[in-house]
Amino acid sequence: MIRPVRPALRILVVDDYLDSRFVTCVALTMRGYTCDHVGGSADALAAIESFRPDVVVLEWALRDGSGIGLAARLREASSALGIALRVIAVSSQWEPWGLSTTEGFERYFSKPVSMDELDELIAA
Repeated sequence: MIRPVRPALRILVVDDYLDSRFVTCVALTMRGYTCDHVGGSADALAAIESFRPDVVVLEWALRDGSGIGLAARLREASSALGIALRVIAVSSQWEPWGLSTTEGFERYFSKPVSMDELDELIAA
C-alpha cells in the first residue's frame, strides 16, 4: 500500500518488555516514523531531552513506576524544552474507567495494539 508522504514524526516507545517495544518500533519505522525505545522511567525522561519525541507510546504499568505518574513527568519535561508531546497509553490490562483521559492520555489501547489504529492516531 502506498502511503502519503508526511513528516517523519519521532516516536518514543516506553515498555519494560524488550520484545514488545522492539516490535512496536520496527512496525512504526516501517510506516515511516523515526522510532526509539526505552525500558523504564529514568530512560524515558532522558530520551525526552536527547531524542525529543513528538509522541510517546507508553506502557501503563512499568516495573520501575506507574505510567500515569511518568506521563505527567514527561509532559513537564517536554514543556520546559518546548516540545509539544502527545502521550498514548498501552497496556495488557483493562483500562481503569475514564482514568486515561483524566490523566492526559490522548488514547488508550489494550495489547495487542492494532497498528492501523495506532498509526491513524499518531498521524492525526
